[in-house]
Amino acid sequence: MSSPDSRNNSYFERLTFGGHYQRMWKIYSEQYKVFLTLSAVVLVPSIIIMTILAHFVGESIFSDSKDIDPTDPNATTSFIAVHMHAFLVMSSVSALFSMVFTAVGRGAMIRAVAEMYLGANPDWKACLAMGAKRFCALLCSGFVIVGVIFAMALVPGALFGIAVATKSALLFLLAFIAYVAFFVGYFYVLIAASLVFPAIVIENVSALGGVKRALDLVQNRWCSVFCLTFLIAIANGIVSKILQTIILGSNPWALLTPSGVLVTYVPAIFVLPAITILNTVIYLNLRIDKEGMNVDVVRRDVLSDGLAAYGIVDLDDSGKAYHANLESAKIISNV
Repeated sequence: MSSPDSRNNSYFERLTFGGHYQRMWKIYSEQYKVFLTLSAVVLVPSIIIMTILAHFVGESIFSDSKDIDPTDPNATTSFIAVHMHAFLVMSSVSALFSMVFTAVGRGAMIRAVAEMYLGANPDWKACLAMGAKRFCALLCSGFVIVGVIFAMALVPGALFGIAVATKSALLFLLAFIAYVAFFVGYFYVLIAASLVFPAIVIENVSALGGVKRALDLVQNRWCSVFCLTFLIAIANGIVSKILQTIILGSNPWALLTPSGVLVTYVPAIFVLPAITILNTVIYLNLRIDKEGMNVDVVRRDVLSDGLAAYGIVDLDDSGKAYHANLESAKIISNV
């Protein structure tokens, strides 16, 4: 990190709905080199691996898909059954590398946003080191969220299974009500999940602690958080679909080819920072709004975790943090 500026004087004002996007763009545009570097570092390995896998596995699936008879309703089902093992391999590898690499990358970007709130210019290598440090908690939080969703799905799933077996109208009604409740809970947990990573990285809490903090923060704010995240997800989906149609054509199996991998992953290098920054801005604004968080609180959270990773060797009587690697011990944050 280099010397601070006056940014943090305005960063702790409550944001309007549109203000979240303005803040996201301001942060992204000011430090786009840092965020794009982090995004490329964590996504390029996945792109290379998935492109190689698509060449050896996906190409054959795409080639066979050309023989599917569009007038035969069973053709697609039979096609999927024949290539199920290939689908499982590609989806499993994709999910594994996405979880591992993006967890570190998102953690690093969240750290960079927090430092910008302190008025400092983040260093991508130091942020990446902090993202890697929180990797286990970030990854475990994903498993916790998946486990919660799975547990929530057990009751409606069991009711529906019993209803089918017994052909009971009452059980079908109860299963329907249970599924409605499940989907409400599912979206609530899913929206809260967008705040888990920022809580883990900034507050230095465990996976369970991050989930708990996210659920606390989203309480009574779910609708606004949902709308903020939903709009950017919709925009991303529309742009992705347009690119896929223009470059790959109408065959959905083309996504499994090397070209499909590139069309899917390369834009993600630019999208991942935007989504991560927005989630972090939402998280910080919720703390400002609900807890009266100020620069001192963020500074305490950020500087309490891994000072050595930034070369901070001492805090003088005025509370000034110094960076060991900067000539003349330049001030990096006005602690």
